Amino acid sequence: MTLTRVVVALSPGTPVAAEILDTDSGDVRSAVVVSGRPFETELPAGTYVVRLAPPGLERVSASVVVPPEGPAALTVDFAFDDPHPTPGSGHALPTDRPVNPSPLKRLLLPGTRRKAALPPNEALRTARELQGTGLFVCDADGTLLRPVEVTDEYVVSRPAAGEDRSAYICVTQGRDHLARFVSLPANCVGRIRSPAQPEGGEGDVTVRPADPDARALLDYRAQGRLSAAAAVTDHVVRSIGARIEAGQGDPAAGCAVAYHLMDHPERDRARQWVRLLADAFPTSDDVSLLASWFLLEMDGPVPREARERLITAVEAGQGLPVYLAGLRLLRTALERLGRSDRASGQWDPRLTSATHTVNTYLLAADPVNPFVSYTGTGLRTPLVAEDAPTIVSGASLATDDEGSVRVLAKALDLLGTVTAGIQRTITLPLVTLTWGDRPDGGGQMLSVAGRGTRAWVGLGVVLVGAEGWRMEVARLSDAGTATFSLPSSATAKLVTPEPAEPDDAVVVPPPVLLHAAASGPEQDHRVVTPQLEFLLEPVRGADRWRLTARRRVHESAAGWVLVGQRSAADRPYKTFALPLGGEDAELGAEPTVLLGKASAPLDWYMVPEPVDELPPAGRKAILLRSLARAADAWTRKAIQKMLTALTAEEG
Repeated sequence: MTLTRVVVALSPGTPVAAEILDTDSGDVRSAVVVSGRPFETELPAGTYVVRLAPPGLERVSASVVVPPEGPAALTVDFAFDDPHPTPGSGHALPTDRPVNPSPLKRLLLPGTRRKAALPPNEALRTARELQGTGLFVCDADGTLLRPVEVTDEYVVSRPAAGEDRSAYICVTQGRDHLARFVSLPANCVGRIRSPAQPEGGEGDVTVRPADPDARALLDYRAQGRLSAAAAVTDHVVRSIGARIEAGQGDPAAGCAVAYHLMDHPERDRARQWVRLLADAFPTSDDVSLLASWFLLEMDGPVPREARERLITAVEAGQGLPVYLAGLRLLRTALERLGRSDRASGQWDPRLTSATHTVNTYLLAADPVNPFVSYTGTGLRTPLVAEDAPTIVSGASLATDDEGSVRVLAKALDLLGTVTAGIQRTITLPLVTLTWGDRPDGGGQMLSVAGRGTRAWVGLGVVLVGAEGWRMEVARLSDAGTATFSLPSSATAKLVTPEPAEPDDAVVVPPPVLLHAAASGPEQDHRVVTPQLEFLLEPVRGADRWRLTARRRVHESAAGWVLVGQRSAADRPYKTFALPLGGEDAELGAEPTVLLGKASAPLDWYMVPEPVDELPPAGRKAILLRSLARAADAWTRKAIQKMLTALTAEEG
């Protein structure tokens, strides 16, 4: 037997998947060779092929002949040029510093540190006024951290110690181009290669963990070498796990392993790993997401704290995961909550808004970058490059009403779901939209600012409630504003006809979804629609609200009225179904249902046009809930008849 050493010269500590093939027998021995540490094994006489798959590089092999009476030891050396060397310091290191600072640095950098926090995206708006390429690092809240000169190549690294939250590398290309944002977690290295010419494109931006084990794992997965990733998994888990238990680990490396183990057939292994991360890095957004995911997988109802944690992370904008796999997992978790709500006949506007926000980030994300990397007009306004309107001059926009409407319609679509009480902003090359509450508390206001503001004056904007139902129409004023009255926590979308038409020509699919908030037990609430009348009143002597629906159009067919209620702003709406009798219905048949406690305010909504069929999703849950809350014998009888028919269909 001859002792054979395999030595790899790569970045220190990098694990490399290796195979030793016996050409005589065909046997293959798998191994993990760590750069800087000789791998030793004893081989009998024979001919062997040593194959290595270094992460991020091409496979290589070497033949080894062990003679019958050979030397006591053999050494096989492999030397590689690492395409991504890791700097040893924890600060920005320019590879080729120019003699004169860039215009970006002269404008934004009186010193190397910011003097005071800037409002979100203010630094970006300033940077985008420059021509050519600009580069800076910003905090998760969008404030400027460190403007940087742009050279042929630039390296930015963050030490492992300090905040777990991610910073972002931002590369700008002037006002008329989208910026690129790449998350930069602690103990990671960002490398930026600027374009050859000032207007030559975005350049190349990559972020990789400084931890060699996590870096190798991500490189293998990025190359599609899943077998090599599986081969080094045990080694990586042991190495990173030992550093975490010794207090020397970092969340970026730990989460790289966690997302890899999520694809492992032994799910308990991933669950145990996430428990280790939760104890070591309780403030990491990715770790919080992973812990919430495993709570969702448990039998029984979803814990309220897990649901709130997921939605709040999106609403705050600073709790998003730094890994693309985490962003995808967050979308899956929110969609699972949505399916659960629909199955139980519930609707949560905050969940709907959060899901739309995450989808917006994913659409603009780079699908091949393991870290979250997206284009946008601001840190919290991701935008797909193909969706950016064509850049035209301000003069041509002002004289082209049809083009102006198209730009505004696209901007409203990108603004997405709006919620009362939550501010949203979207910035495009030609227009900036801001949605928020009016300063005087008199509803909400949409503000439109841009080079074509004059072309939008008088344009009708339609506030469309959840699931596509219109609520109200407003016209943009000379100041570019429109006022709406969306009830507390309700959600909607804003659309505009294309091209602009008078109010009576605005056509939006019915039915209209209305929201109202009961203010206390001493007040009745009445809502009249073209076909129905709704009365919400407290039940005397009982702590309940009673909702009654009456027809205003006679000789109508039987149908259903959909209503919903919730008692807290952070809970989903529970949907109820009230039956409507047809022409042969008994006299005085008015469906009634008891809603929440009359001693507390109540948010409620109604669909003010009858529907022929109940929504398939959650139909049985809606009927059972309505039966339990029915306030008269006729309503209970009609609901029980429908439940009996459903049971017969299922049988």
